[in-house]
Amino acid sequence: MFHLFANPRYSNRGAGLIFSPMLWLFAAASIVVILLPCLALAQQATLPDDAQTSANKPNKNFGDAESVQVTGTTEKGFLKFKLTPNLPTGTVGSYVGKATLKLFVEDVKAPGTLEIHPVLAAWSEGTITDSSAPALGPAVAMVSITSDLAGKWITVDLTQSVKDWLDGVMTNQGIALVSTAGGADVTFDSKENRQASHEPRLEMVLNHAATADQATTATTANTIAGVLSANKGGTGLSAPGASGNVLRSNGANWTSAPLVASDFPGLANSFIQNTTATQAGADFN
Repeated sequence: MFHLFANPRYSNRGAGLIFSPMLWLFAAASIVVILLPCLALAQQATLPDDAQTSANKPNKNFGDAESVQVTGTTEKGFLKFKLTPNLPTGTVGSYVGKATLKLFVEDVKAPGTLEIHPVLAAWSEGTITDSSAPALGPAVAMVSITSDLAGKWITVDLTQSVKDWLDGVMTNQGIALVSTAGGADVTFDSKENRQASHEPRLEMVLNHAATADQATTATTANTIAGVLSANKGGTGLSAPGASGNVLRSNGANWTSAPLVASDFPGLANSFIQNTTATQAGADFN
């Protein structure tokens, strides 16, 4: 059982209590529980560049094409997303619970396997050609392309790639869509497609709170912990006082000391104090 006696000049900062001399709280195991939900926040990356290259036309740029075709070893697709404009400041890889690439399949001429490779050097959709295309890294994901996918969205997990980009493990130069030899012949809508809004998308779900961590400043943390700021009569984090003591103000300074009967003028013999041993009935009045 807890009996709490409050006074605005006394505060047990560890318990987060502000006391008033006229208020007597008698509560049997009163507990306040604050539940902070785990946030899952979806963010959409920005797509500034999408293009394809063709070994059949090695010097031609397809940056303004309405589709991105990927065919065997002949045509490759290139996509580059900007992550940070739509992410909270300070977002790091550990905040990313899931990153999903979404592509709208315009047509499938032949089924097969599509590989996703990181691009290793800079490029732009207005200048890239097959002869100038940058080198690619090892495949980071694969997806099976079947004939029945025409007119549908496909998804590819790029979580680790996005984490690596955010953490600086790898520079974000985008990804390349590559069909395996003799494999898929597939066409995707590009952002230039005027028939539909089916541009490639990269959706990131933040499993933790890039936003919650940003919002938890020293001020809000102290408030949640029950610590008063100096302008509210508190002592801040630098003067916690001794364990079990209360903080007492004389109007100018704060001191740390045990609670004593004289702290309750006129009521010195009228309060109950917790002890470690069971008290006799005669001790209660």
